[in-house]
Amino acid sequence: MELYQINSFIAVAKALNLTRAAKTMHQSPSAVSSQIKALETHLNVLLFKRTSRGMILTPEGETLLIAAKKVIQSTQNLEQKARDLQKNLSGNLNIGINTDPVFLNISGISRTMARTMPEIKTSFIETQTFTTPQMLTSRQIDLGFHFGEFKDPQICSYPLSRVMIRVVLPANLAKDNETAPLERLVKLPWVWTRHCCPFHLAFKKQLDLLNLTLTPVADAVDENIVKELVKSGTGIALMQEDQALELVEQDKAKFWQGPGIQIPLALACLENRKDEKTIAASARAITQTHMDGRN
Repeated sequence: MELYQINSFIAVAKALNLTRAAKTMHQSPSAVSSQIKALETHLNVLLFKRTSRGMILTPEGETLLIAAKKVIQSTQNLEQKARDLQKNLSGNLNIGINTDPVFLNISGISRTMARTMPEIKTSFIETQTFTTPQMLTSRQIDLGFHFGEFKDPQICSYPLSRVMIRVVLPANLAKDNETAPLERLVKLPWVWTRHCCPFHLAFKKQLDLLNLTLTPVADAVDENIVKELVKSGTGIALMQEDQALELVEQDKAKFWQGPGIQIPLALACLENRKDEKTIAASARAITQTHMDGRN
């Protein structure tokens, strides 16, 4: 029996769907299915009933799920106690970055970490805001930058700054539309996303208040892809003001002259890990370095 099998058991029990659980763990459904079957064989217990609608915990599975969570928590506690016994901060630290590394001052953060905590090996991992909570929970990252606010009480966030989000029109759609009302803009093609992007959620609230529905023609959440789609004239998009400036300066796009949206930028970790020495010290260093780089 392996810890990764127990983690897969917990993930499937939470999602009650093999494909969704595999996606949150960044594994293939077949790999997660094999891990569950191997665990069931080792325990000689059927953990799930497999149905056309998903995975249903058996009574035995429900009982063992409680024990499985305790095993993972005990393992994490053991690792933390070992780290706390060390005089110097050391180990590996994975930091999720959700936007442009220059904007986040990653070079400054890297230098600060190397200077103040030389025994910590820092890795930067590309993330999206909507993937950050699960990646923190699964220990794929220890800290993660994110936009907006998390309502999950298991997530602790350190506010950093606010980011201006603007409606950006590609050059081919900009004529006569820079000052157009939203009622006209929503009838034009948009680059949108089905994911829980804070930019889109905030803008949709404004549309809902006006009882408006826009016209999506492409689904993209990655900033570089959105930028290319605007550049190519595919549709209107929501972009960080600083990232859209390059397109505007190249006459590839125009800012809509209506109001922008300010979205919080923050650094998150798990609530039950915020007092770990490495996490706490790194969060302080990253927060200060990021803000120094923005000033």
